[in-house]
Amino acid sequence: MGKMSHDSHDMVGMTATEEKTKAAVGGQPPLMLSGDFLPADFRTQSCQITSDIIHYICKRNACEPPPDNASTIMRHLVDIALQDRLRMMMELTTRLDVQRRDQLQLINDIATNMFEDQIVSWGRIVTLHAFCGYLARYCQEKLQLNCADEIAVILSDIVINRLGLWIVVSGGWAAFEKQFPSPCQLETGGVWKGIMVIAVLIAVVFASYSSVMFVNRH
Repeated sequence: MGKMSHDSHDMVGMTATEEKTKAAVGGQPPLMLSGDFLPADFRTQSCQITSDIIHYICKRNACEPPPDNASTIMRHLVDIALQDRLRMMMELTTRLDVQRRDQLQLINDIATNMFEDQIVSWGRIVTLHAFCGYLARYCQEKLQLNCADEIAVILSDIVINRLGLWIVVSGGWAAFEKQFPSPCQLETGGVWKGIMVIAVLIAVVFASYSSVMFVNRH
C-alpha cells in the first residue's frame, strides 16, 4: 500500500500542538537511538505508562489505580478508541495472524511504518498504545498466549528509543496531560476523531502483513 498524502492526515482532526513535526534532520530517516541519554524520570514514567495500559486492557490491573495522571488519561483515551473501533481492531489483529511469541516483534515493524513519514503526534502515540493493548488481549483470550509483559517491554522500547526525543522536546508527559482535558470532561466522538489516526494504523498493518506471512511460513 502506498504512502498516504499529508492532506489525509490533516483530516483526522489534529490540534495545534499535534502539528506535523519532523523527527529527522535534512529529511533523512530518524535514527534508532538509545534513550539512555534522556532524563531518567521520563524513562521511568514511560515504562509505567506502557506497562499500565497493556495490563489494564488485559484486565490484569483493572481494579488498581493508575500510577499517575498521564496513565489515567491514557487509559481513558484507549478505552474510547477500543469502544468505538473494537471490530476494526479485531479485524486488523486477526489479519496479522500472530501465532507465536517471536512474531510479536512485528510491533516494531508496525511502529517503523507508522512513523516512516517522520510525523509524530500524540494522536499516533495513543493509537500505537491502543493497538498494542488490544493485541495483548487478543493473544491472551484467543491464543491462550500470555504475552502482556513482552508486549509492554516492546512498546516501552519504542516509546523511549524511537519517540522519546520528540516527547521530551514537546514537553514530556506533562505536555500530554495538558493536551487532553481530565477524563470526566472528554467527549467520546471528539476525542476519537482527534486522537485516533485510524487510516495510518490500517495502512501500516496491511504493510506489515506480508512480512508476518513470511515469518509464519518459516
